[in-house]
Amino acid sequence: MNALRFYELMFTNHPLPLLLCSLLLGVWALSAQAEGYYIDPVSWQIRAYDHNATAPLALLTIDDSPHPASTEGFLALLERYDLQAIFFINGYRIDSRQTEVLQRVAKAGHLIGNHTWSHPNLTRLDANATTEEIVRLNRWVETHTHQRPRYFRPPYGLATPFSQAAIEKEQMVNMGWSVNSYDYTYRDRNDTEAAAAIAARTLRAMRDGGIILIHDHPQSLKALEGIIEGLLKRGYRFVLPQAADPSVRALDSQPHTPDADRF
Repeated sequence: MNALRFYELMFTNHPLPLLLCSLLLGVWALSAQAEGYYIDPVSWQIRAYDHNATAPLALLTIDDSPHPASTEGFLALLERYDLQAIFFINGYRIDSRQTEVLQRVAKAGHLIGNHTWSHPNLTRLDANATTEEIVRLNRWVETHTHQRPRYFRPPYGLATPFSQAAIEKEQMVNMGWSVNSYDYTYRDRNDTEAAAAIAARTLRAMRDGGIILIHDHPQSLKALEGIIEGLLKRGYRFVLPQAADPSVRALDSQPHTPDADRF
């Protein structure tokens, strides 16, 4: 009897081997999932599938990217610490030079998120204009980085029914934040004192699973090293989400506003 005939007889006449294979595949899938991370859309925190994980987690998100004076610096700093982040980009900020920088961002393993093409207040746009803002940027990202955005962050944190419908069609989910650096309050400054204030404020607000909001700007870049150093000393791990938790997948696409000062 050849091996193929033996295989046919075993799986045709004896369901047990097939059942065992199914169980093994299920265990493998669960173990693979247990190693990943997901976004809790109720608290806007990043969580481990493995509920026995003990190290506190952090997710770094960088809005309003790219910036000609800071994106490359963010990239270099994250490379130095071997950390990854989500860059939420705007299309209107991109020129030929920034296209090359964003390609390096994607190649380094960072995620590129959708922050709309022109950073409008979506509450002032109709359905067609909202869809254009989102879809236009997605197509640019796919064409130039070969990465498809999985996460959407509405400008100023103001999602609408129109933006919700658009991101659902694009198979994306909203992402808010739980730790606001308020770095934009120092936008007109680029000094050591401002950077220290941003870092201190972020570290005070940080809790396990915190999704950090910081902006792609020179003063925020100066602050980031202090934030990273402070969290690493506390034992934090910087991680990226793989997917939404299946138990909250439906909720993961719903808009949520943790504070009124989202930017």
